[in-house]
Amino acid sequence: MGEAASALREAALRLLARREHSQRELAQKLRKRFPEVPGEQLEAELKALAEAGYQSDARRQASLIRQAELRGQGPGRLGAKLRAEGLPPPETPEDPTALEARLAALQQQRFGGAPADAKAWQKQARFFAYRGFPPGLIRRCLGEIPWGDSEA
Repeated sequence: MGEAASALREAALRLLARREHSQRELAQKLRKRFPEVPGEQLEAELKALAEAGYQSDARRQASLIRQAELRGQGPGRLGAKLRAEGLPPPETPEDPTALEARLAALQQQRFGGAPADAKAWQKQARFFAYRGFPPGLIRRCLGEIPWGDSEA
C-alpha cells in the first residue's frame, strides 16, 4: 500500500468515525482532499471500505430518516436530502397516521394549537410546506381557513 493510498484510507476512516457518509458524499470529500489520486484507486478504496463494513449506504439512509423524524421534517424534505446524497427513497413509505401524528405534535409544539385566523392558517401552512409535508395532509391537519366575520 503506497503512501497516497494509506493517507486516503486514513482520511476516509477519520471521516467515517465522525458520522455515517454515503458513498457519493464520501467520494466527493475525498476527491476534493486528494485531487492527485486516480479515480479508479479512489473507487477501489471506497469499495474496500464498504466490503469491510466501515461504510454503508443503508446505515446512512436510516440515519437520515431518523434525523428527519426527530427534526419534525416531512417526506418531501427527507426525499430531497436522500437524493442529494445519492441514496434511494425508503423501501416502505411512512405510515400516514404516524405522519399525521408527527404533524399534529409539531403544530402543538411550534404554534400551540390550531390557527385562530386566516393569517395564522397561512403561516402554519407555509411552515409545514417548508418542512416537506404533503399539501393534502397540511389541509387535513389545519382544517378550513378561518376567514372570520367579514360582514360585520
